[in-house]
Amino acid sequence: MKRLAWKAIATGASILAAIGTRKTISALWPGSAEPPVNPADRRIGWGQAAAWAVVSGIGAGLARTISRRVAAGGWEKVVGEAPPGVPTTSTAA
Repeated sequence: MKRLAWKAIATGASILAAIGTRKTISALWPGSAEPPVNPADRRIGWGQAAAWAVVSGIGAGLARTISRRVAAGGWEKVVGEAPPGVPTTSTAA
């Protein structure tokens, strides 16, 4: 049951982070041009499509990492233990 609850919380946090990140990146998109809604649209230049891919990819990865870490911290405070499947010790040097 804990595993299912953690998956729901982590997924929900990731979805909210993705929505917020998309809105933030769109609001901060440089210039007067709108961000490309569909980078596959041939009216959008390669440079703008590639820039959108890089910026949105970095934003999405960062948002996912932050949302999962915040969700795990909240889980630990409420439940008193690490979320299922999340190691409690780091193997990184």
